[in-house]
Amino acid sequence: TSLTDVTGVQTCALPIYALAVKCWPEFHGDYGTPACAAIGMSNSKLPAAAEGDVYGTVTMLMQRYITGEIPFFSDFIYSDTEKNTGIFWHCGCGSMELAGDKSEIILDNFPGKVKGAPEKGCVMTFQIYAENKRATVNQFGTGCDGNFRMLDITGKNIKYDKVIRGNYCQLKFDNTVEAIRKEILDNGFGHHYSLVLQDISDVMAEIAFWKNFKLYHV
Repeated sequence: TSLTDVTGVQTCALPIYALAVKCWPEFHGDYGTPACAAIGMSNSKLPAAAEGDVYGTVTMLMQRYITGEIPFFSDFIYSDTEKNTGIFWHCGCGSMELAGDKSEIILDNFPGKVKGAPEKGCVMTFQIYAENKRATVNQFGTGCDGNFRMLDITGKNIKYDKVIRGNYCQLKFDNTVEAIRKEILDNGFGHHYSLVLQDISDVMAEIAFWKNFKLYHV
């Protein structure tokens, strides 16, 4: 499937399907292994969010249609006020196509534990990094009023000097960490985000305008 997005850019090889996999804790508890690696492999072809997050899947699909790039479904787990950076991470559902150095991909155990389930589990550990790449973090969903909204955060992908089990990506934000944290907390945005290595903030603003949902750009 091909598509011309609202910027006039022709994209190609776009998926017409997407998945929201209810993986945690059911897969680990019921089947003795997480679904992380399988979701990661799916993400190389079509967007697949973890933990049954349908809105996360929609966000990923939007980013994929706009950019033609593979998005990264993640949690915002850490921020550094002095460096104005943040870490986006997930247990292993990222596409290996996003790995900054494919020679450093590690087949690893699952980082979490489920009572009664084995501690082992097939996940891929790697850093998502591409030198001098811009990045956009979005979260599409509904607010407490039930209306659709979109969170939009931009920054630059920079290399992280530590190894975290799972998939991780560090950004140096355009806005301040304090402003970003305040926007997220004050407006009750959840912990799941979709990150794509391209600046699509203007496109998201255009979509929000035409679809009449509120844009939180920070």
